[in-house]
Amino acid sequence: MDRAPSEANIDSAGVTKVINVSKAAIKRCYDKALTSNPMLKGKMSVKITINEQGRVSNTEVVEDSLKDAEVAKCVKGVIGRLRFPKPAGGSASVTFPFAFDPKNQ
Repeated sequence: MDRAPSEANIDSAGVTKVINVSKAAIKRCYDKALTSNPMLKGKMSVKITINEQGRVSNTEVVEDSLKDAEVAKCVKGVIGRLRFPKPAGGSASVTFPFAFDPKNQ
């Protein structure tokens, strides 16, 4: 969960910082799923659209090898409540990858 956003007219370091602060909440989404599927692992990339106020206007899972709908819904919910740096010149989209592996807990 440590890669920078892949696009944007927004401060990528600021976006990464916000995501890093929310890692514990995102990890809880995954930990909850591990209780019923202890071998669950995979990657998920989430496209985040950030409006001119720095609020999330849309989240979309664009890659998902984890294939767990509850984790995806939970992660999108966590991200949807975040506040990001205001993009330059309107809204911005970033795609952020997450890797989930029970060995890294």
